[in-house]
Amino acid sequence: MNPLYVREVLGLRGDQARKVDMITGGIHRNEVALLADVVDKIDPKISLEIGLGSGFSALTICLSGQLEKSERTHIIMDPQLENNDVVVDFAFIDGWHTFDFAFTSTQSNI
Repeated sequence: MNPLYVREVLGLRGDQARKVDMITGGIHRNEVALLADVVDKIDPKISLEIGLGSGFSALTICLSGQLEKSERTHIIMDPQLENNDVVVDFAFIDGWHTFDFAFTSTQSNI
């Protein structure tokens, strides 16, 4: 994935921007915008994401919404969550995470 694209999508500058050179994968700009809009509207106190990948969706979910960030919890199942007492307000399933698909490696040259 093109580091300039990653920097632009995440709005990174300076030292943070230089840390993205080795990142591969991730969701596209229009998906980031849609996800941020959904999280802003739902404003979940507890959210759940299945699959971490490069973390773009996790960053989007954590940085979106109206609640103070210290009042929010974002749980990422990668590969599994074992605490049965957790109730979430919002869940984002990031990609196709069947056993065979999860172990197939692909790389994008955007």
